[in-house]
Amino acid sequence: MNGMGPVFDFPSSVLASGVWGNPTWDPMQGVQRGLEGIVAPLVNSDHEVSQHDYRAITSTLMFQNAFGIRNALSALRVDLPRY
Repeated sequence: MNGMGPVFDFPSSVLASGVWGNPTWDPMQGVQRGLEGIVAPLVNSDHEVSQHDYRAITSTLMFQNAFGIRNALSALRVDLPRY
């Protein structure tokens, strides 16, 4: 027994903790990054969409982690520059 008590006796997860220690904050940051990836090329003509931008945009889609959808999205980003 670890002596920490029942409050801390649980397995840790891989969810991001965000600013306030709440995993709910991570999807909101993902939406913000996705919007930045969409808006940046529209506002700045010199900005080229990179793989990082593409991942930020697609991470906000529904079912983006489904096996077939994830593979299709990955195949589309291959030709984008890596920054």
